[in-house]
Amino acid sequence: MQKIPSDAYVMIIGAMKCGTSSLFTYLTQHPEICGCVTKEPEFFSQHQDHRREGVTDYQDLWSFNPERHRWALEASTGYTKFPEEVNVPKRIIDYGLQPKFIYLVRNPFERIRSHHEQLARLFPDFDRSLPLTSNPFVNTSNYFLQLAQYRRYFPKQSFLVLDFDELKSYPQQCVLKVCSFLGLANRNISDAYPAHHQTLSRPRNFVARNAALRRAAKLTPRPVRQLSRRILERLFKTAEWTNADRDIVLKRLSADMYCFQAEYGIDVGRWGWTQDRKDLLLGPAADAKLSHSAA
Repeated sequence: MQKIPSDAYVMIIGAMKCGTSSLFTYLTQHPEICGCVTKEPEFFSQHQDHRREGVTDYQDLWSFNPERHRWALEASTGYTKFPEEVNVPKRIIDYGLQPKFIYLVRNPFERIRSHHEQLARLFPDFDRSLPLTSNPFVNTSNYFLQLAQYRRYFPKQSFLVLDFDELKSYPQQCVLKVCSFLGLANRNISDAYPAHHQTLSRPRNFVARNAALRRAAKLTPRPVRQLSRRILERLFKTAEWTNADRDIVLKRLSADMYCFQAEYGIDVGRWGWTQDRKDLLLGPAADAKLSHSAA
């Protein structure tokens, strides 16, 4: 029995490390939004290790009450990890759904580094020497390309693109944008917006997981804690952007970023893809290349 209308789903489709957990938590406080039993079910993904197994009917992931809920919300970042995940939008439409999509984006250099750090935190055998320019990191920041997979099946008005920096600095403003996008009244909007699922640095994560160290830290003078943190940071060295690596990413993402700005109105200049560098990054036939990329 169909208890959730096919057009009553909202999917926060990514991007990874752009505030999806925080936004999911904020939105589920609205009385007309029913949150998924797990934030990232990855129902339409095929290669995500955290995919929720044992669910054959998508609507079973919600305790949806049609008398009070208008929207069923989930937030699976694997849905925008093309080409690691392919055909996700097709599986969604073949399932008979017409959802609304929310896509969060972030300065790619910050997003990639946070992505790298999360893998190092979650997987002890992760190769920390893997460069920040590796395909899995850069591809997830191909924002225009990721959305292009969906635009083959869903109209532009089905998408709301939000900026991580705005969510971080003005969370209530972002929640109000979502309410407007979904046609919801601005009632019962929270005044408290704590961040969720932030990636801790390896030194902080090391201390957080050790009860004895947490107790010792509370009794240790601040100068000693600061010195200890510096020592731990040397032991757990994080990946650093080199100028050469930044140039590689600037060039690899250049066509995508300029198309993304033109289509969705996000200012990518503050991330490094300024208009005066367009010809330098894309060559003199920049506009022709952009037109071809957008087609």
